Amino acid sequence: MAVSVHKTDDISKVVSPTVYEGLIDRYAATLPAVWIARDNKAAGYDVTTAYQSEKNKVTYMNIGVSARWDATGDAIDVTTEVEPCMTPEEGSSYSVGYVLTASGLTNPAWRQEASYAEYSSPSYADAPEEMKFYADAANYSDGYSKVKGVVYNHVAIESKGMERGIANSLGAPYAMDEVKKHSTTFSNISRYGVIGDKSKIEIVAVLFNNKTNKIENAARCRVDGYGGDTTGIGEAVGDKRDGDDRMYDMMGRQVYGKPAPGLYIVNGRKIIVK
Repeated sequence: MAVSVHKTDDISKVVSPTVYEGLIDRYAATLPAVWIARDNKAAGYDVTTAYQSEKNKVTYMNIGVSARWDATGDAIDVTTEVEPCMTPEEGSSYSVGYVLTASGLTNPAWRQEASYAEYSSPSYADAPEEMKFYADAANYSDGYSKVKGVVYNHVAIESKGMERGIANSLGAPYAMDEVKKHSTTFSNISRYGVIGDKSKIEIVAVLFNNKTNKIENAARCRVDGYGGDTTGIGEAVGDKRDGDDRMYDMMGRQVYGKPAPGLYIVNGRKIIVK
């Protein structure tokens, strides 16, 4: 799941100042920058390897998040559920932080610094679909140094506890299969006039491992009332079938051969390989 942080541009002038807590100073001192799970700063223009490496890691904790508009239609109530899928290491502690994001943001007056004019060359005919926008000379202004008409997605609008999680949000102890909950509210959403379509608001819940100071897991959801759904690592992976001994990792991928130590799903049940 993506969170896009804007700095010193037109979007950054209309989002909440608190969005910079734990986001700008840590990850965007220089731009552009791409971080994968707070652990690896991706180099170059292709983050596929870093992304796949992070996906292959096993987490100790499942997380799910849900969100709902309140009766006023101007506040979002958020609830996070965290469940250890194996006993955490001794001395571990966890906390949760949140980012409210919005997609589909655009404005005719906005400009993006870019150096992608080369994509108009036939040699880039096989470029990804999202880069074809930069092949159209009509989308440029000020020569070829800036582009207009860009639609921005997953933009961080407001955040809570993104430095190291909200204090005491998930107090110890942590027992396997014991669910802990945390709730918070994002209020006065109407002040963000930059959000043109409320159905494109999402809430990202980020689970911090305070022992390692890294992100343990994350989940996101839309807001109920606008076709909301949730994503995250959960218990159910496929349907339970009698006699089915196929093994899946926590990303839902079938495991062949001898599995590495970690948590897996067999016939709808969690098992731990040591």
